[in-house]
Amino acid sequence: MDQAIADDIALSAGASGLAVARFDHFGNWYEDVSGLDWAAWLARRPGASRETIRRRTRRAERLAGARFELFDNENDLESGIIAFEMVYGRSWKEPEPFPAFNPAQIRAAASLGLVRLGVWWIDETPAAAQFWIAEQGRATVLKLAHDETFKAHSPGTVLTAWMIRHLIEQEHVMSLDFGRGDDAYKQGWVACRRQRVGLLLINPRHPRGMIELARHSMGRIKARLRGDRTGP
Repeated sequence: MDQAIADDIALSAGASGLAVARFDHFGNWYEDVSGLDWAAWLARRPGASRETIRRRTRRAERLAGARFELFDNENDLESGIIAFEMVYGRSWKEPEPFPAFNPAQIRAAASLGLVRLGVWWIDETPAAAQFWIAEQGRATVLKLAHDETFKAHSPGTVLTAWMIRHLIEQEHVMSLDFGRGDDAYKQGWVACRRQRVGLLLINPRHPRGMIELARHSMGRIKARLRGDRTGP
């Protein structure tokens, strides 16, 4: 959650007699893109990233048999989900512990009109797939993957660029959000970072609450000794 919401919850919890323990949960990379077109957005990117995007997308445009497809409603969604699952299964990612989760999440977003499911095809084979949601001017990527077989074509870079171009120029989104985590690649696509925080609301008068307070305190001490950026 963001700092303002955390402050409100902590204030109310403290007033009710609960102990409040804060911790840094994860970093979130994002950027305000209000009023930008593709060229203006691209000009903001670091030099190396900008040239990589230009070079890879130009090469992709000349690649025979390659195409970009966007699934954004329930009518044509199932073929997009099949393509997404094929890519995810051949990617570097660990298999999902609950295999039905991603398709169910995509269908749920589609039922609300929020889904933006992008697929880059090469010779009728899905090479990369990304699941975004777009709502009230903000586009957030939830899942992305590419097939390592097509690594030479930089499918992840190509699809991310085309998704962002569509979202900026066709849907005129005001914000791009790369979700949870400080993965290094995100800094090439968006420029701003904010810290998301977590709260433990603990009853200090209960034995289990006392144990949790002690555990949290020890975890923070260990994190400081390790030099962790985000703590426990």
